[in-house]
Amino acid sequence: MAHGQTTELEEGMVIALEPKLVFPGKGVVGIENTHVVTRSGLDQLTRAEQQIVSI
Repeated sequence: MAHGQTTELEEGMVIALEPKLVFPGKGVVGIENTHVVTRSGLDQLTRAEQQIVSI
């Protein structure tokens, strides 16, 4: 699922969706959730927290 990728998603495949934001000079923030491809779409398998966390 990247530019130039030709692999088609098929039922039963498991994929991770990992949206990220890059802040130059500061760092990267992102989340990752895993999904399984089904006949009707994606079923989410994991549930990463989607709140802002400060360390």
